[in-house]
Amino acid sequence: RGSVSDRAESEQVVLAAAGPIATVAYETGWAYVLGKPIVTIGRRDRPLPFDIDVHPVLLDDSAGDADRLVASIQAAFYGTPHGIPGDCLQATIDHVRSRFAASDDVETQALLGALTAEDATQVRLLLQAIAARVPGAQPLVTIPTFPGCYPAGRTVFHVTAFRDWTHAAQEETRAACVRGGFEYRIGYERIGEDILLEVWKDICGSSLIVADVTHLNPNAAPELGIAHALGRRTLILTQNRQPHVHFPPIEKVRTHHYDAVGGRAALAGLV
Repeated sequence: RGSVSDRAESEQVVLAAAGPIATVAYETGWAYVLGKPIVTIGRRDRPLPFDIDVHPVLLDDSAGDADRLVASIQAAFYGTPHGIPGDCLQATIDHVRSRFAASDDVETQALLGALTAEDATQVRLLLQAIAARVPGAQPLVTIPTFPGCYPAGRTVFHVTAFRDWTHAAQEETRAACVRGGFEYRIGYERIGEDILLEVWKDICGSSLIVADVTHLNPNAAPELGIAHALGRRTLILTQNRQPHVHFPPIEKVRTHHYDAVGGRAALAGLV
């Protein structure tokens, strides 16, 4: 239940090794939100560094490597790698109508009135037209890999590794949710048959995300990527001093350092 090693040289060795893997994992999260075909490549003699639901192409320097890679690319473009039933068409229409109900733009209101779940292609075109009329930062219309959902109520999802040194942040975040009237969710308490799908639902359905990127855990990185791609408000925590150097996706994003042992009061105030 302690903190990670406080030796700076040890920390930098860990982050340097974890950074490239975490970056790939983070970009995989974006690919899920954007609905991009995914091909994963690994070595037959090495374990995969993080878990996703796409069967990897395992290379072994044999003559069959090229054929396996081509077959995987074809399957990604023309196959159904996930096969998750359902859609979020009506939920998206309801969400957009609620979000822009107060708009005083006549054309936006006309576009909202034209939305109907009978034609998915028409819905996408109408949503793009609505998004284009939003001043400032415009919403992104995507067709994600999994059926989406939207935040309902006050919910926090905690992205984290499941290690002894993560307990302090879990405890303080859970306590802060109780104080603030938020529902607290964390992956190991909500494990279903399809782990990634359950995580996807929790991130989509949460209004706030707390992401602990200590040691650039490769299984937390894709969840952070999903949260960022969905535009969820995210508080990034870390026990590391300079994770940005080894993890470019957070180079320009505010992160918050915490001490799991000697800084519990400061951590409680932060969350």
